[in-house]
Amino acid sequence: MKNRLRPFAKYMAVLLMIAPLIYWGCGTKELEFVPPYQEVEDEFDDIADLPEVDDPDPEFTEPVYEELSTPPLVSNLLEEVMAYEEEGKAISDNARQELKRLKLGLKEMGLDLDAQIESGHLAGILDLEASLDEDLDALMASFMEKYGLKAPLPEIPEVGDLPDIEALESALKKDILAGSNARVMSDIYGPCFQHAREAYDDRVYDLDDQLNSAVDRINANYLRRAEQAEERLMRRNEQVNELYMEERNLLHELSARILRAAVRAGLDGDLELAEELRAYALIYAYHMRIQIKEWALSCVAWNETFFNREIEKIEELRESRIARVLTFHEEAVELADRLLNAAFDRCHDQGGGN
Repeated sequence: MKNRLRPFAKYMAVLLMIAPLIYWGCGTKELEFVPPYQEVEDEFDDIADLPEVDDPDPEFTEPVYEELSTPPLVSNLLEEVMAYEEEGKAISDNARQELKRLKLGLKEMGLDLDAQIESGHLAGILDLEASLDEDLDALMASFMEKYGLKAPLPEIPEVGDLPDIEALESALKKDILAGSNARVMSDIYGPCFQHAREAYDDRVYDLDDQLNSAVDRINANYLRRAEQAEERLMRRNEQVNELYMEERNLLHELSARILRAAVRAGLDGDLELAEELRAYALIYAYHMRIQIKEWALSCVAWNETFFNREIEKIEELRESRIARVLTFHEEAVELADRLLNAAFDRCHDQGGGN
């Protein structure tokens, strides 16, 4: 009997020795248990962030202003008159014939040269900021047209309404993301459903924040560029004004030199040449008055055309870059929606998430 119990005793002893190990192994598996919703939360964390905003500044070109041009007849005569005024160099017969033709043309239209010069009409023509005498203006315009001395002016570009920077800034304050966070939560309860929904909301709200930051940066760049475009417009107009003043001063100087040439001709005893030069002074001053003012207007219009083009360009960049960010955001949210639906399905398969 004693020998019969010995194998059983050995079996029990071995069983007692391994029992703690079996219990420990079961306990360890219980401690390593991963809740079903943990995998769901990790999936939402894997949704990529929105890419960094790529919004480099565009390059803009500067306008090139056409130079003031003068009809060859006026220009050639001016060269000879300047040489006569400065050096006493004789004016050529051809130039004298042209001067005589122009003088007679003014007289045929009933213009009293001496009266016009003495009454200060020439000074009035040279004052570009003052209004011109209407009768004199009409007479001189008809003369210039008849004798082919119409100023070859640069074409004035059409200019639309300039955008208001403050209005642009106000328009950008609208909530372009309205409704992006209006996602309705379902009345689904239970730990699994709750954790899935919280993980979804956390990730989507983070994506919304990234979208808002990206759009704010693009809008800020847009406003900065619009303000810089306005600054360039002001700087260009200042440049045109400086050029305008230079041309005005040159007009005064050359007109004065033509009159001095007329005085010199009178002192030389050539009264006919003196009268011709006074007529030429009147013609030249009127021609350049019209040309300088029209030239300045065309340059300012050109500046505003450049400004409008720049605003259009930065508006297009803003819209395209916001659209790109919105696309990335929409794709990320759609992925989150798919993950949420899949998570709800798994929660339901696990028995309502309990």
